[in-house]
Amino acid sequence: MVSDTIVFRQRYSTLIFCLFPIVFIIFSCLEIYAHFGNDSFMKKCAAERKVEGYQAYVYRDYREAVALYSSVIEYYPHDAELYYFRGLAYIQVQEYEKAADDFSIAILYNPTEQRNWLQRALAYSFLVRNDDARTDMERAIVLDPMNTGAYFMLACLNFRDGLYNAALDNLTFIMLLRKDSYEAYFLRARTFNRLGEYDKAIADCATALEIKPAQPEIFVEQAFSHMKKGNYAHAVMDCNTAIKIDPNYYPAYCMRAETDLRQGHHRSAVTDSSASISLKPNYSRGYEIRGEALFYLDAVERALHDLNMAHFLDPCGFKAYHIRGTIYSLMKEYQKAADDFTQAVSMEPENIEYLNRRADAYVKLGMYEPAIADLSKSIALNERDPWVFTLRGIAYGLRGDYDAALADFNRTLQYDPLYCDAYMHRANIYIQQEQFDLCIMDCSSALELSPGRYEALILRGDAFVKQGDIDKAIVDYTSALELHPFDKRIYLKRATAYKEIGDFEKAVADCTAVIALSPESADLYCLRGSLYLDMGDERSAVSDFTSAIELDPTDPAVFFRRGLLFAKMENYLRAHSDFTYAIALDPNNSEYYHCRGKALFHLKRYSRAAGDLSVALTKEKDNPLIYTHLAEVQFAMEQYNDAAENFSNAIQRAPDDPVLYGQRGQTYLSDKKFTKAISDFKAALSLDPSMSTVSTALEQAYGLRYAAWLKKYIWVPLVFFAYAVWRVVSNRHTPDHCSFEHEDSDIHHKNAV
Repeated sequence: MVSDTIVFRQRYSTLIFCLFPIVFIIFSCLEIYAHFGNDSFMKKCAAERKVEGYQAYVYRDYREAVALYSSVIEYYPHDAELYYFRGLAYIQVQEYEKAADDFSIAILYNPTEQRNWLQRALAYSFLVRNDDARTDMERAIVLDPMNTGAYFMLACLNFRDGLYNAALDNLTFIMLLRKDSYEAYFLRARTFNRLGEYDKAIADCATALEIKPAQPEIFVEQAFSHMKKGNYAHAVMDCNTAIKIDPNYYPAYCMRAETDLRQGHHRSAVTDSSASISLKPNYSRGYEIRGEALFYLDAVERALHDLNMAHFLDPCGFKAYHIRGTIYSLMKEYQKAADDFTQAVSMEPENIEYLNRRADAYVKLGMYEPAIADLSKSIALNERDPWVFTLRGIAYGLRGDYDAALADFNRTLQYDPLYCDAYMHRANIYIQQEQFDLCIMDCSSALELSPGRYEALILRGDAFVKQGDIDKAIVDYTSALELHPFDKRIYLKRATAYKEIGDFEKAVADCTAVIALSPESADLYCLRGSLYLDMGDERSAVSDFTSAIELDPTDPAVFFRRGLLFAKMENYLRAHSDFTYAIALDPNNSEYYHCRGKALFHLKRYSRAAGDLSVALTKEKDNPLIYTHLAEVQFAMEQYNDAAENFSNAIQRAPDDPVLYGQRGQTYLSDKKFTKAISDFKAALSLDPSMSTVSTALEQAYGLRYAAWLKKYIWVPLVFFAYAVWRVVSNRHTPDHCSFEHEDSDIHHKNAV
């Protein structure tokens, strides 16, 4: 039994071993059949989807076309045509990166197909990869040198990049191949307009209309040319024709609005630009023009709103930046203007107008270096524009580079000898260089060109003043006032001239005329007050200073000047009050403390006077007058040592002032230091022998010194006198004593004999 089982198992295993390859082959065949059958089916479906994708693209269902082409690419991953059409669909849905990738794959699989290069160039242009786009277009032209479409795309790219001459070359070649190319003539007309060759643009528009009559866009482009030439009637006529052809053609309304704007018809411009906006609400140019028109109608807020809307709709719209920058310039918001012009320049780097306007804003901001850089670039683009040389000359002059400024003004006059502003600006440089004769000559030339140019009269008057010819200056100022009777500057200049020749009454009259024009100006009252003070009319001067204080009670200088006037009138109490107000408004001014200290000295408030003068000294340590006045206060307080020390400090800082020596000598005299007093009085007289008071003081010092000497040494003559008296008394008793002695001597003599 066991052996039978073993035999059965061996036979069974042999059968299975033989059947396994047969089963494996059968299943493999079934699987291969199923796979190939299903793949054939799927490929059939893919082919159908490819047709559906093309139909979706034709019917502008671009998202569906992308989905269908993507499903087909799974089965045909090496089909360049599928990538090409999906790239076209991606362009329509504005997914330009994906479109460029698809065209790149199409080029990889089919590099000789021109359309792949052209469409990738288009995608690159939307991505603003202009260099890459230009390279692809040139490669497409190499593949098919006679393809006008490739040349036209290259011309469009060059036009957009501002390479107008290159665009003209492309378009001219197209016209050689196809004389009936309406698009080429139209684009060349636009290019000529950008280059300022408006007659050529009009000729191309006429040719384009012959090829395709009744095209509203051609009439609008032709209207632009006429508008730039100043033929506003022709421009309006062309716009009306375009609107008649297509009443919904919004650019025609916009162009007519721009023409109205040029003529100063601002309300009509608002109406037409509003019409263009109503036809196309997202048309940025309509907002640009309406914003500019509204600005000229003083609706500034609405104007800025429209321009901001234009920026929102078209962030790359350089014209909107240009217009808003111009508005900011007129509003004197120069930083905002410079920012907007910078945006415009970044989009059109070689646009001369944008460079010039940004430079003008920079000059107003005091940013002379970038202004000069912009103007130099503008000059490199157009060397014969006198206005640009003039503006750069102004920038050089404001920077202090007078030689460069003169060179630019000379270039301006070389190109345009009748350019009045150049003479004026050059005259300004000459007066800065103190070349007054040349300044007068340029002002005279400007007046010959423009007799009503009152600024030339003012500047020439200034030059006459600098030369000391005040009478001629007054004549020029008077002539300027006849031309411009409400210019306060001229009255003030003439008032100053009258003051120079001592005609204070006329100077006061001019100041009064200016005050009538600006009755709220505190400075004018201060000026007239000073003139009254020069005339000796102190009461009128006080009245004007008071009026100035009422208009502007925050100006410490006016209080100070009135305080000085009160001090001159010996009204020290009111002077002290004004100086106190001045100090409250400006506590760091040493002169205010100094003058209040002097007023307090005259009011005999010596301690407070010394305090103010000490404060003044802490702020101004080298002023000999403050030391002198502090010494005078200390002298009045009989602090002679301190007074002498401060007189010495003053003498140290003003060693040639004889008065100081006299004052210190008087201090020494009062302190009974007669020798030092005599020394100072002698020093004062050596510096100024005519000081009679010092001579008297010197004699007094000598007398007082002698008297003091006598007082000190009075005991010496008294001793001598006592001794003399004693001798006299002694001499009265001496003779008797002597006679006895003689008698004794005689007796002895006799006895001896």
